[in-house]
Amino acid sequence: MSIIGDRHSVKTITAWKIALDMLNRKKAARLYVYGDVDALGYALINENLVDPKRIVIKEDYTLPPLDGKPKIILYNELSEALMGKRALSMENIELNLQALRSRHLNAWIIYNVVRHGSLESVLRETTNIFLFKWMSGAILKNAMNTVPLGWKELLKITVHFDQNDALAIVPVIGKGTTFFIHETNPPEWLLHAHSIAKKNQRLLMVKSEQERKIMERIAELKMDPEKQWTNEEIRLILKKEFGVDYSVRTIQNKWRKYRKIMEIE
Repeated sequence: MSIIGDRHSVKTITAWKIALDMLNRKKAARLYVYGDVDALGYALINENLVDPKRIVIKEDYTLPPLDGKPKIILYNELSEALMGKRALSMENIELNLQALRSRHLNAWIIYNVVRHGSLESVLRETTNIFLFKWMSGAILKNAMNTVPLGWKELLKITVHFDQNDALAIVPVIGKGTTFFIHETNPPEWLLHAHSIAKKNQRLLMVKSEQERKIMERIAELKMDPEKQWTNEEIRLILKKEFGVDYSVRTIQNKWRKYRKIMEIE
């Protein structure tokens, strides 16, 4: 499923509502959440609204385990790996294979998308169900440029939607493609969790900002007056705090690069 819509069209709440409904129906499944910039997953866990054993909140884009167990996968925020311009990255290749093999992997996948055209082509073409939320003119035009010809005029109704509405386009075997209005109708407890959640600022950073923060953290540890951190210890700290798995050599290069930047500045 892909949920497409402008900012503030309640894509996140809609995606979580659907994912949690699925989790409730699939008793043996686990929910894997990527790009949870709103930190809604942690808020739900902290408020004891979900079973923490059934939700895995990912800080990177490594795929769920190939264990054959049923899983619901929510990509709440697109990383560069999912974008068409990065189509040859290793992460993108793995995501494409996951999308192509989702039926065999026993996985149900939800993508949250602002611009329909920005979703990498294989991910877009393997989507079975589309939900179009409220879209402003520019976002609507982008979507109309990438959907099948017969959908274009119908998409225009989304400019009149409120935050609860979505145009659902769903293929049904033996009935063709069905079109209907899907209403999110989120429960109060989900809205409450969203209101108290604290945004994950690290996931909001663009790549250059994150690299700068990582280099600053390396420098902070290297210049710690109280302890001499080894590169291996720094590697483990970075993995925990930033979700990156750097080699010792990469850490040394970034420490060297940071010192050079400081000299220039």
